[in-house]
Parts: sequence; C-alpha cells; structure tokens
Amino acid sequence: MDFEWTTKQREARDRVAVYLDEAERARLRSAEDEDAAGRREITLHVQRRLVEAGALGISATTSSEKATLSRLAVDLELARTSAAFLLAVQATRQFAGLVAEHGSERLLAEVLGPLHAGERIGAVALPDPGGSADGTPVATLQEDGSWRIRGKRSWVANAPIADRLAVFVADGARTLIAIVRRDQPGVRVGKRLRLVGLDGLVTS
Repeated sequence: MDFEWTTKQREARDRVAVYLDEAERARLRSAEDEDAAGRREITLHVQRRLVEAGALGISATTSSEKATLSRLAVDLELARTSAAFLLAVQATRQFAGLVAEHGSERLLAEVLGPLHAGERIGAVALPDPGGSADGTPVATLQEDGSWRIRGKRSWVANAPIADRLAVFVADGARTLIAIVRRDQPGVRVGKRLRLVGLDGLVTS
C-alpha cells in the first residue's frame, strides 16, 4: 500500500506546522501544568489556530476519506508538540460529530456554528459495557416531557473545561445521548484527575 501523503495532505500538515513555531510549541508544553481555567483558554487558542489553518476538522457533514487523512496528517504534527492537546481537540471533535449525526435542527443551529469556529469545547461521557449495572446514567421521562438523568461517569476528558457534554444514558433497552451544559443545575464535575504521562489533559 502507498502511505505517502498527497500534496493536499502535506499542505494541511504544513499549515499547522507554520503556526506551531518554536515559541508556540514551548507555550503549549508549558501550559500542560495550567489550572482548568488556564487550560480552557489555551485549548480554545489551539482550536482557533487550527480553524485559521483550515484543520480543526469539525463540520455538519460526514467527513470524506481524504479529509480524514488530511486531519491525520495535521494531528500527527500537533501530537509532536503535545499529545494532551491533541486528545483535548479530539474530544471536542467527537462531541461535534455526535451532535452533527444525531442532533435536532435546533441543536445543530445552536451548537455546531461555535464549535466549527473553535469557540466551544466539548466532552463525551461514554457508556460502560455493562450499561446501567456498571454505572451508565439512567434517563427517566417526566410527565412534563422533560428527562431526568441520574448516574455518574468516570474519566471524562475535557469535563472541567467543556461548555457542553454528550452523556450516554440508558432508557430501558435503548441508549440515548443527552447534551448537557457543564454549568447546568444538577451537573457536578469532580476533581481533576492526574494522568501519568498526560497531566495536560484536563480529565475529571
């Protein structure tokens, strides 16, 4: 198989490399020890720079194979500087992908625009293999048509700095995805976890 980058993929990678000059790389590396507020600020900065380079990789449409490979070339360049920041950006991409694929028209209009501009941070609380028995939150439909969600998820990347979280919840035999705001009443984000080798990834 031919694993050489195409001209367009190299151009995408090189655009990011230009932005990540030595001063910028040093800033990202030193920022890995920042508190949550500092990490939010620098993560938004990274996302905006990727938008400027046309390389954030968030859209309302399904990515093509060529676009995916171009993003891989970009991600490898970002990983050379900070794996933690790469994982933070990927968490936002994953959140945006779930909204684009499953979100209502209202949610698409409200959420995707700022995400595409790099101005919002997302997080995803994945389900456990055993469902609610292993701790996956449970959703209950209320009489007024709203949903009540009860449960706890561990190891959520970006949780302390995200604007919104996509939370996988169980509703009987179904799995639903609830989009919640980090500052929404009832949502509690725990203490930041220290990850060996990835302290820069803000996880709770």
